[in-house]
Amino acid sequence: MVRTLHGTVIVASAVVALLLTTFVSAQADDRALHLLEGMQRADPWAGETIETIEMVMVMVSHGAPAFESRTRTVVDYVGRRALIVSDLGDGTVTVVRVVDGQVSMSVAGEEIALPPGMAALYDAVFDAPATDLDPAASDARYDGMRAYGDLVEGEQVTVRGAALLPAGFDASITAFGPETEAALLFDAEGRLIATVVETVEGKLLGLVDDPDETATLGWSSWTGYWLRPDGPELAMTVRYETVRVNEPIADGTF
Repeated sequence: MVRTLHGTVIVASAVVALLLTTFVSAQADDRALHLLEGMQRADPWAGETIETIEMVMVMVSHGAPAFESRTRTVVDYVGRRALIVSDLGDGTVTVVRVVDGQVSMSVAGEEIALPPGMAALYDAVFDAPATDLDPAASDARYDGMRAYGDLVEGEQVTVRGAALLPAGFDASITAFGPETEAALLFDAEGRLIATVVETVEGKLLGLVDDPDETATLGWSSWTGYWLRPDGPELAMTVRYETVRVNEPIADGTF
């Protein structure tokens, strides 16, 4: 009887522990959902259909060698027309146009023939940014307070895949698949202040320049740092000079 009672107590204790763990986990999930929903509510375009976008992005790489590029992108998602003009900073300007299913490219003012199959790569430019994301389906995990050196500290939520990663933060990430986890850090006001993602070159932290800017589809300026064992290393800066959504596109643009 004593042996049975002892076993019952052990089982009961295990059940209580399991229930407590489940309860704490549910609370963590609720906090993650609350922060993600707040990020969605702050987006004035949430749930809207994106028909046009015009933006100018300046990216500076602080690696070796350092370089700066300035890219103007104009996309008409409805008419499936696009213009991408990139100034690579050394006097080289590339222009890509996609009109009526045809892709043309010029480099330094000279038209060049695209290699077979390359035109198909530009089909992805017409994948309009999703604005109807469901935070409840994000497979989110609340990690509590996290700090990354002296750069940033906040409440961390880990999500799977790029679905809830603000637009632009994966601009320099070449391997970011649906199974990849991304960490989002929020400040005391619930604003997104940083992201942390694994890349082919290591872990990259993107520090938001102005947390209030993330309310506009996440196209906000940010500074990237490689998180090295011996401390953070400045990697890049990404600055958006212009972001125009669903505004008329000037005649002759394409």
